Amino acid sequence: MKNTIQNLDELKFEKKINKIGYGKFPYIIYKSGHAIYMKIPIHFNRNNDFDNYPSIHINGIDKFLLKEHNSSFKGELHDVLIESSIWVKNQIEEQTKKAVKIFLVDAIDKAHFFEGDEIKFSSKIACGGTLISQEGKILGMNVNHFI
Repeated sequence: MKNTIQNLDELKFEKKINKIGYGKFPYIIYKSGHAIYMKIPIHFNRNNDFDNYPSIHINGIDKFLLKEHNSSFKGELHDVLIESSIWVKNQIEEQTKKAVKIFLVDAIDKAHFFEGDEIKFSSKIACGGTLISQEGKILGMNVNHFI
């Protein structure tokens, strides 16, 4: 009998994001465990349609502010996103009773990292690991956190 061992690094196991309402920018990532990332989508002007667009809803945003944010990732809407992220971080810390780290991700190369009272810009965003929804369901494994 001959035993063989396959190098696990050679395996390319992937589970793609396929849940409606996930996969688009912007979103918040909360690292909830070792290589476990919880994705918290942010939706604009979806009028609290949580069935099709789960998670954070920011309503009443005019087209100009959306366009400004999508082109420069600055301005009034960006300030609202920063404030929303701080609120989410505080909620998670209150629920878990510990300090947490989160990312507000605007684009493939634009994110803000929240740790303690500090907010730092980052051109690198989290990817890989196991991506889960707020309900704890697996959204993706070993994939980018966006579509």
